[in-house]
Amino acid sequence: MNCKRMAALLITCILLLGCANAETLWTNETLDGLANRIISLACDENYIQMFSNDPNVVAQYERMAALKGLPVKEYRYLRLREDMMDTFLRTEGTAEWGALTREVLAKRFAGMTPSVINSMGGAAWLAACSSLTEETGYLMPEGFAPCAVLMDYGADVDVMITFVKTGEAVVTATASFVDAKLAGGDTLSLFYTEEKPQ
Repeated sequence: MNCKRMAALLITCILLLGCANAETLWTNETLDGLANRIISLACDENYIQMFSNDPNVVAQYERMAALKGLPVKEYRYLRLREDMMDTFLRTEGTAEWGALTREVLAKRFAGMTPSVINSMGGAAWLAACSSLTEETGYLMPEGFAPCAVLMDYGADVDVMITFVKTGEAVVTATASFVDAKLAGGDTLSLFYTEEKPQ
């Protein structure tokens, strides 16, 4: 097989794999795989000791590690609120915001939700959460909009996975721990409505 045919075959395989990723973006298996990666990190003593030996922070890692082996009780699918964007961008005396501005701000809002929630949980919790995130990229599905999935394990810790456009036809999924009580409060509803992506 010549080089051109080999290159064409490799490109076709990559595109097919990318399409498979796009089709399986919202499946429980995909979400569970991302969540299990950060849960496994929380259980890895060597990993967490690289970040902190503070007993208060270690106690937060232990809360996260307690999710190991627990099934997800509920997947809450969340779409970024359009009215929240409109309210934020509505500034008296300011010209209409452009499409680029809206796109960039939507991406920031969608991606920062776990950090906003975790910032209310105290310094030790925030320190532990910031060292335990995991991300991966997918081919962007048609009609994509920034969104998230909150995974409820019936414990005092949830996992939130945000999906944000980070490149041309690329979506980055980022898994983070969030305090279940804080995630269940009003903060989440400021950013999202519950709606499963298509």
